Amino acid sequence: MSQIDLDEFENSSTPVDVESYTQLAGQPGVNTQIDYQYRDAGNYKTDGSVILEGEITPEQLKAFQEVLFDSQTFIAPQVGLPALCPSRDDDRYDDELDHELHDFLEFKLTLDSPTHSTTAAQLVERFAKVETEADWQFETDHDAGHQLAPTSLDPSPM
Repeated sequence: MSQIDLDEFENSSTPVDVESYTQLAGQPGVNTQIDYQYRDAGNYKTDGSVILEGEITPEQLKAFQEVLFDSQTFIAPQVGLPALCPSRDDDRYDDELDHELHDFLEFKLTLDSPTHSTTAAQLVERFAKVETEADWQFETDHDAGHQLAPTSLDPSPM
């Protein structure tokens, strides 16, 4: 990986730990840690972190950025990550505050063991299926107030 590729991320909105990519990119046994967050409409935040087997490249991260909903959010279960938000069946779910959208906080490379069954390659494949913002599958249409078809991915931990 060239330094030029990494320099692009220092001035990008993609949250990348450039130091980890500089030190570990392309080495055997490298995995990807993804820190992400759910923030409801009342600004209550829940942070999560997973380590996926394999490396996600800066080029793949750029492709993710191009299809994020509103240029910054994604639906975690649709791409195989655990949802940090309450489900509609949860007593804590509040129609006025809760939704399915999550934000990426940071991507970094690590030698730590995977903590989740989804691999980096699977995440890349699932993001590739989201070709435009319109491809995000919302469980609930908040504007219309009715349930839509749930996603079929099972983001179960290891």
